[in-house]
Amino acid sequence: TETTYDPQRGLQKSSKEFRGDRLLVSTISTHNEDDDLIRQDLYSDKGKWYGAKIYEHNLLVKKLYKFSDGSTAEVGIKYNANRWIDRAQFSHNDRLICNFVHEHLPDGTTKRTIALGPDGGLWAEYPNLSVVEVDQHGHPPNSTAGIIHKTGNWW
Repeated sequence: TETTYDPQRGLQKSSKEFRGDRLLVSTISTHNEDDDLIRQDLYSDKGKWYGAKIYEHNLLVKKLYKFSDGSTAEVGIKYNANRWIDRAQFSHNDRLICNFVHEHLPDGTTKRTIALGPDGGLWAEYPNLSVVEVDQHGHPPNSTAGIIHKTGNWW
């Protein structure tokens, strides 16, 4: 990862993530006048915008994606009074896929996340893992973790 910083404020301006010599993603960060991170825009290896992460009080509250096939995804994240993830909602092409409920140990460690379908039915459990988005089969990004109760395509 290569990162550039604002020399006056010391804040991250941008970053580029590589695998070997290949650029994977570029990120441009935006901060408010109080130096809080408020947004990170994501760009493909070809420089095309494909997503954003939105922050409030330095907490990630929303992820937006627009994929090359025209499909979209959105994640909304809510926190409890301890600033631990409490709930998240995942949508694909403006259709609610599932709600995530996070359970924590007293020290804040994630005990488990459960995925509930739009009708409230249990779709998956993720022990010891904080999950806010999944692939079409209910697995977190880059993982096969979890106990999947709803088999097949989630969207």
